[in-house]
Amino acid sequence: WQMNGRPAPPDVVVCDLNMPEMDGVEMIRRFGQSGFRGALILMSGADEQLLATVSNLAQLQGLSVLGEVHKPATPQQMIALLHASLPDQAARQPAGGPSVLTPQSILAGIRNGEFGIWFQPKVRADTLEPVGVEALARWQQADGSQVSPGLFIVAAERAGIIGQLSAVLLDTALRDGARLHRAGHPLSIALNLSALWLDDLNLPDLLLQSVQAQGLRPSDINLEVTETGVTKDIPTALDVLSRLRLKGFGLSIDDFGIGYSSFEQLGRIPFTELKLDRSFVARGTRDAAARAILESSMAMSTKMALRTVAEGVETEEELAMVRALGCDEVQGFLIARPMPAEQLIAWLQQRAG
Repeated sequence: WQMNGRPAPPDVVVCDLNMPEMDGVEMIRRFGQSGFRGALILMSGADEQLLATVSNLAQLQGLSVLGEVHKPATPQQMIALLHASLPDQAARQPAGGPSVLTPQSILAGIRNGEFGIWFQPKVRADTLEPVGVEALARWQQADGSQVSPGLFIVAAERAGIIGQLSAVLLDTALRDGARLHRAGHPLSIALNLSALWLDDLNLPDLLLQSVQAQGLRPSDINLEVTETGVTKDIPTALDVLSRLRLKGFGLSIDDFGIGYSSFEQLGRIPFTELKLDRSFVARGTRDAAARAILESSMAMSTKMALRTVAEGVETEEELAMVRALGCDEVQGFLIARPMPAEQLIAWLQQRAG
C-alpha cells in the first residue's frame, strides 16, 4: 500500500461503483484479496438494490462498510459517516501498521496485561431497559495506541496462539461480568466464539468450569457464533454447540442474513437468539428489499421462538422500525457505545436512578 508516499494503508476509502477504468466491484475484489483493514464508504447513482448487493459483497469479502451514499452526496452525509468511523478507525491500526502484529508482540501484550474487555449494552426494544451486554476484545498497547480486534485476533489465529489470547479474554470477560452481577446488574453476557474454538471438543466443559468459577451460571451466558464459524468442520461444531446447549448456555447466530447458509444453519443448530445484521438495519428504513429480509427474519424467529436482537441501531428512525417489526432487543450507538466495566456500572446506575 502507498498513500501520499507513505507505506501505510488508508483508514477510509470512498469507492464509487462507476469509476471509468476499474469499477467499484473490481476494486472491492482487490481490497478483499489484499487483506485491506480500513473501512469503505460506497457511493453510486445506481438503485438501492444494486448498492445494497455490492455492500453485502464487500462484507462477505471481510471488508468493513461504514455506509452507502447515493450521488450526489452532501458534505453532511460524508461528515456524519466519517465522524461515526472515528472510534473504530482510531483502534483499527497500530502506529507501526500491521507488520508490528508479530506473535512476540501479542504474547508480550498478554504478559503486560494490555488486553481487556469493553462491554456494549443491549436493551429491551420497547422500554429501553438494559437486559444484557456484549463483551468486545480490546488491545491498548503501552504507548497508548489501540489495535483493532480484526487485526490481532486474525494474527493470533494465524500464529497458533489464539488459545492463549482467548483464555485471557474469556477470564477477563467473565470476571468483569461477575462484577456487574455483584453490583446489582444481573445482565446476560454475550461472548463471541472464535471459529477455532468450535474445533475443540473440550470447550463445553472448560467453559462451564470457567463460568462457575466466577459464580455465574451457564444461563447467564450467551455465545455468539457466525455462520462461517460453523462451516469449517460441521460435525465437530455441531457436537460442541449441542453440548453447550445441554449445559444451559444460550446460542446466538450473529450477523444473520449476510451469508449464503444462514437459513440452513438456523435449521440445524439449537440457537436461542437471532441477531439481525447491522447492514439490513441501516438500510431497512429506505430499502424495500432490506425491509423485506428483516420482516421475513422476524416472522421466522417468531415461529421458532427465538429471541431477536437488532444490532447497529444508530438512529431514532431505525429504532422505530425494529420496534414496529417486533424485535425484542436492540444494540447500537443510539443506545451506548462500548465501554469498560467501571464506566458501564456508572452508566447502569445513572439509568436506574
